Amino acid sequence: MVKPETFAWFRSEPMSLCQLYLQTESVYHIVSLLGDKGICQFRDLNQSSNSFQRKFVAEIRRCAEMERKILFFEKEIERDGVDVVKINEKFLDIPSMKDLGQLEQQLEKMEHDLLNENGTRLQMKHRLLSLTEYKEILKKADQFFNEAQSDGPSSNKSMMRRMSVVDPDLMRRFSMHMHQPNQIPLEPVIELATMTGSILANRFMAFERMLWRVSRGNILLKRIDVEEMLEDPETGELQQKCLFILVCQGEKLRNTCQKICTGFHAKLYSCPEQRGERNAAHQKVLSDICDIQNVIARTDEHRKNLLVAIANNLQKWKRTILKVKNIYETMNMFRNDVTGHCLIAECWIPSCQIKEARLILGQGQTMSNSLGLSVLAILTTNETPPTYNVTNKFTAGFQVLVDSYGSCTYGDVNPAPYTIISFPFIFAVMFGDTGHGIIMTLFALWMIYKEKQLKSIRNEIFSMFFAGRYIILLMGLFSIYTGAMYNDIFSKSANLFGTAFNVNLDVPENITTELGQRIVHLSPDKHLDENFRYYFGIDPVWQIASNKVQYTNTYKMKLSVILGVLQMFFGVMLSMFNHWHHGDLVSIAVEFIPQIIFLLAIFGYMNFMIIFKWFTYDAGRGGCAPSILITLINMFMFKMPEEKDPCYLKDEMFTNQFKIQSVLIILALLTVPIMLFVKPFYLFFKHRNIQKRSSAIIYDQNSFELENSSSNHNLEIENIGEDIESNSNGNDIIANNNNNNNNTVKESNNGHDNVQMNEFDFGDVLINQAIHTIEYCLGSVSHTASYLRLWALSLAHAQLSEVLWNMVMTAGFMEFKFQYGYIASGVIMFSIFAGWSFGTVVILIVMEGLSAFLHALRLHWVEFMSKFYHGDGYPFEPFDFQAKLDEL
Repeated sequence: MVKPETFAWFRSEPMSLCQLYLQTESVYHIVSLLGDKGICQFRDLNQSSNSFQRKFVAEIRRCAEMERKILFFEKEIERDGVDVVKINEKFLDIPSMKDLGQLEQQLEKMEHDLLNENGTRLQMKHRLLSLTEYKEILKKADQFFNEAQSDGPSSNKSMMRRMSVVDPDLMRRFSMHMHQPNQIPLEPVIELATMTGSILANRFMAFERMLWRVSRGNILLKRIDVEEMLEDPETGELQQKCLFILVCQGEKLRNTCQKICTGFHAKLYSCPEQRGERNAAHQKVLSDICDIQNVIARTDEHRKNLLVAIANNLQKWKRTILKVKNIYETMNMFRNDVTGHCLIAECWIPSCQIKEARLILGQGQTMSNSLGLSVLAILTTNETPPTYNVTNKFTAGFQVLVDSYGSCTYGDVNPAPYTIISFPFIFAVMFGDTGHGIIMTLFALWMIYKEKQLKSIRNEIFSMFFAGRYIILLMGLFSIYTGAMYNDIFSKSANLFGTAFNVNLDVPENITTELGQRIVHLSPDKHLDENFRYYFGIDPVWQIASNKVQYTNTYKMKLSVILGVLQMFFGVMLSMFNHWHHGDLVSIAVEFIPQIIFLLAIFGYMNFMIIFKWFTYDAGRGGCAPSILITLINMFMFKMPEEKDPCYLKDEMFTNQFKIQSVLIILALLTVPIMLFVKPFYLFFKHRNIQKRSSAIIYDQNSFELENSSSNHNLEIENIGEDIESNSNGNDIIANNNNNNNNTVKESNNGHDNVQMNEFDFGDVLINQAIHTIEYCLGSVSHTASYLRLWALSLAHAQLSEVLWNMVMTAGFMEFKFQYGYIASGVIMFSIFAGWSFGTVVILIVMEGLSAFLHALRLHWVEFMSKFYHGDGYPFEPFDFQAKLDEL
């Protein structure tokens, strides 16, 4: 893990583009050590080559083949329910090529042994299934042939009713054949064929129908259901099978029936017609079944021992192969040196870790006994580096919330540290209930306490909750705080410090509500103790007040606006730090300062009036308290009060209020053209001055090159004449001269291209600035209104909680007057409390909590982060073994 510098959590880490010259014999160890540290993000220097044209493709194929074997082992282990031994080693030793070869041979041998065991076991299972079916056929055949050999036509009729028979003459012949097999028949001999076999029960009806159609009813077919389910050797699933005995006449029909049996995947067995032969076959089958079961038991035992040996080392093998494969995949991104003795790599490294990276190069050189020297050089580049924000297990969840919107631009302020406080607090403003906050906090504490055990759970939904356990913890704690501030515990208030109102009054009996309860009007100017205030939160007397909703609505509405403007103001302040960090002083002068003035002149002044009104106007002056909404409307319309207006319109909250309001609105309007026009015109004049200077430099260079080429041309003509006179080859000299001139022209053209690359379009810049200005001005209004969702969600949560209490929980507070009525009351209370608890957790905590979470997320992404956050960077994704091993 990278150690952060001072204030690194508030801004991304400085990054450096480095070039590594790695000796061929030490590159493997160096890459492995860098992967253990996880401080380098390598760049692919062979993008033009596909994966099959790279240097280490053979090694990667070997690793892929070993991964295939590991996957085969995992399936076999999972099928047999063998426990895999987990290892706690964070880092493994760097495997050498010799160790990798030995591991490859070991895996190949184990795969061969396991395949042999599986083949033998499968063969024995098939044999056992066949013998089991044959045993059932022999057992049921006795009954069938005994009925066929019995005397009398009544026996034949009874047998015909239990069999699929169409031709009675066939049945008569079969009975005579079984009753007197050695007697010379009086009629022409027609051969009868008997076939026995097994078929899946769900295929028998179609099988029977096909036989009937093909034979035109000239068959005898008896179905015998097998009571026990038989295991399929291929899949291990239990299947319902049935046995059949088929009698047909003629060789041709016999062959046809055999083909039908083959088509329906029916197994045929040879069943003797004589009872003695059947008894002998039955005894032999029983003996064979016993022998095969013993063989299968020994095979299973040997196979399990093999799987246990594999399971003890499976995790280690898996990590080793993954590590080696990632090393070679990374090395495939390197470029070969011209000499072939070293590999060249480029990578992004945090600037604070360059020293450690150089130490790793030395360690890798020592481990590989390399005589060559590996070098790390820092490159100068104009490329935008990746963004790397240092996190730990507490801050990682909040960083994910921010990065889900978009990766932070390199060098900009990271909003995640501020989100640690602002996000759960904004959530709690909408969710505020002390009871619900306690439940949420306990759930988060349970996940933190069971962190090691729960970390291995791969359920997608639970993994999201577990990853945000610290977010849930802070959301619960802040909900306890805001619930205490609202004095709301499961929709009820707690009277901890008494009330500031005098509620011990004599109320006339005729003043009642529909429910028969007495009511009284408490006026703050008459029944309020001015020397006492409720120490924290809302006075509990409001819990039983009929105008509770109106009071809490006003309070929460104004609180939402104050919090929203403060968060937007903080976001604009953070934009100043971004401008300062990038040296953009112009944006500070013509964007940041006007934005601050615009925001404070309108919405900051609105917040000031809300707070000033709280401190200035009490119950005695409530009639003349000005409406802040009407004051803002008159402020934008430059409308001054008239004498005939009521006091809440014409009275000033403070001296010169209307004049100050006019000045503020004028300042806000003046900032709009400053934000819109100043920066585009500044960039226009700046670019024009740069273009003039560049043109002058290019003109001087061209003049100088033209003079040099003219003098050189005259000198070369004289040399050519001398060479011709001395019988020299003048054509070569002229060709060389032309080549030199062409090169000069190309260099000159390249210079012009470099100047024209940075083109400036004033129209595009002005349109872009206009979009940002309009977005900020209109967004300030819409975003302020958007923060009213804090009030709306808080109201909805409080009302749902109150409805659930009044409609469900209150029904359990009943008392029965009959004997043992308290038992019935307890049973009813227990049942109702269970329903109320279920509704509280599912509706108010899970569903309402998810709603408040999404609204808080939107307020941070749009209303807060839009003031300073661009999100056009790309994340730092280092080559890190631990991150890849965590995915296993």
